[in-house]
Amino acid sequence: MLNQIDWIHPKINSVKGLALTIAAIPVAMLCMVLAPYFLLQNQKSLEQALTEKAQSVANQLAYIGEYSLVSGDLDSINNVISQILNKQQELCDIKLIDQRNNLILQQTTQCVQDKNTFVINKPIYLSSPDIGTLDIDDKIHITSRETQAQPSPQNQQAGSVEIVISRHLLQQQQKQMLLNGILLICVALCLSLIVGYLLSRRITRPLLYISNAVKNITEKKYIYVKTESMGGEISELASNLNAMTKNLEQSKKSINKYIQKLKIAQKEAEEARYAAETANNSKSEFIALISHEIRTPLNVSMSLLQILEDTQLNDVQKRYVRNALRSSEHLLKLIDDLLDFSKLSFDKVSLEKQPCDIGELVQNIIDNTKPAAREKDLELNYHHLGELDIQKYLMIVDPTRLQQILYNLIQNAIKFTNQGKVTLNVKCKKIDDAKASIIFEVQDTGIGIADDQLELMFDAFERGEPNLTNRTYEGYGLGLNIVQQLITLMDGKLEVQSTLGVGSTFQCHLMIDYIKKANSFTSSKITTEELKGSNILLIEDNAQNQETFLLLFGQLEITIDTAKNGYEALQMHLEQYDVIFMDIHMPGMDGFELAKKIRQHENDNRSTIQQRIPIIAITADVQNSTKEKCFASGIDDFLAKPIRKFELYRITESWLKTKRQIWSIIDKIQQN
Repeated sequence: MLNQIDWIHPKINSVKGLALTIAAIPVAMLCMVLAPYFLLQNQKSLEQALTEKAQSVANQLAYIGEYSLVSGDLDSINNVISQILNKQQELCDIKLIDQRNNLILQQTTQCVQDKNTFVINKPIYLSSPDIGTLDIDDKIHITSRETQAQPSPQNQQAGSVEIVISRHLLQQQQKQMLLNGILLICVALCLSLIVGYLLSRRITRPLLYISNAVKNITEKKYIYVKTESMGGEISELASNLNAMTKNLEQSKKSINKYIQKLKIAQKEAEEARYAAETANNSKSEFIALISHEIRTPLNVSMSLLQILEDTQLNDVQKRYVRNALRSSEHLLKLIDDLLDFSKLSFDKVSLEKQPCDIGELVQNIIDNTKPAAREKDLELNYHHLGELDIQKYLMIVDPTRLQQILYNLIQNAIKFTNQGKVTLNVKCKKIDDAKASIIFEVQDTGIGIADDQLELMFDAFERGEPNLTNRTYEGYGLGLNIVQQLITLMDGKLEVQSTLGVGSTFQCHLMIDYIKKANSFTSSKITTEELKGSNILLIEDNAQNQETFLLLFGQLEITIDTAKNGYEALQMHLEQYDVIFMDIHMPGMDGFELAKKIRQHENDNRSTIQQRIPIIAITADVQNSTKEKCFASGIDDFLAKPIRKFELYRITESWLKTKRQIWSIIDKIQQN
């Protein structure tokens, strides 16, 4: 309905404007129609009255003129004409003409010059009447004889009376009538506007109350409208508004109560979250602490077992040592998995991508898992399939996490396979010149997994064996869960197909960037010949760890000096050493502060110390934050306890090669 009046001027498009318009329009239309009609009628009436008046005067003068013409007494009619002209201002000229059309008598007034006139000619006929008396006033009444003898064949025309009448007074009367009509119209319009204004006030005042009430509602002030002075639809509208206000007020109270409850619940949730985070942080710190405390003695035992394995042992003793090493490795894997599970739970695991020789990494995993497969008389195979030769390219990947994924999958396959074989297939497909799709597929001929257990296999601590007192296979149910989370972190996916009693196939799908292997790229396979003649400094406060470290290098021609703490190390000639190994957590001065002082010593003595000495941290704390802190303090590399002989030789050889290459470049520059 509102759209029907959108064309109205904005000032009119309101209740007050509409009320005034509605009141004024009918009156204006009525005046426009009736005013011209009545003015026209009045004008005709005035003209007709003037004509009739002139005719009456002409008739009377014709009657008197008959007497004057017969008797020759012109003075009487002259006096009558003078009186008539004085009384009747609209008469301009009166003439008395005989039968020969000669002017006998004429009287004029000033209005004779008026051009807007009309003429009345009245013939005078002879008769034998009895002349009565005349009473001349404004309307000229004849007392004895009202009319002149009517013409007849016996009557003879004696002359005529000619009267000139001016319309000037008539026009003045018409103008005055028009002005009066306009004034009347204005009065009518004013009265209609007053009525419309009073009517609009009766409508708009309640609406203003309602509008203010709505405004108060928008400002969240719930004030009710008084409906006593209202009536009809306005009163009903106000009542409905009051009902809505009441509902809104009640809703606001309910919402406020709900908000208060939410705030209380939020506060309780924050407190619960804080308590949970505190508990989880405490759990993580506890796991890290336990890991550190276990790794320290485990480092000694595993190092000694590795050394003992290289001595002259009989078959029984070798079996004992292998069993002890396997148990130590199992314990170490449990510790690593618990730490990784804790980190993954709090999204604290980040990928460290770097160029990696996938073929060599996979071969190392196969070599490390072959002893476990041989113990169960299983065949362990590795095949490379696909169009991209991984021997010619380096893959940009986190090698530590990829190795952890493949190692867990192969170990899991070996554990649940009693006979047959375990096969690792690497399928590499080239996507473009910089990206490849790689599928690591681990197949086994083991016991398989039931369909209803497939999804549960990836849950933490899920082993698929509900009876813990009658366990067939070792394990704690974290391996596959960690594998799945790491693959997801790498934007990959893990698929599994299994048939109960036949075997299982696990597929790890990854999209990996790759680069062509440079000619200068060297394999990570170590040769102990590279280590001979090296000078190494070990900074370690634990005597057992010092002894173990010396024993690990004892079979090589290497000079190893030791320092019990950082203060003692700073007193030594550090520039004579090729590599420095140091513990992080030492009393007095920890490894971070010591590394900073060594780097500062190098900067202060740049004239005599021309090359940066590689510093390698040895610690049981394997948290990412610890690694970051190591690199920030000037430490070059990181070796986690317990120390594996292979890793110790590899990292030492790597930094010795780097240092020798730098010295070679410096020598060439100096020679030139």
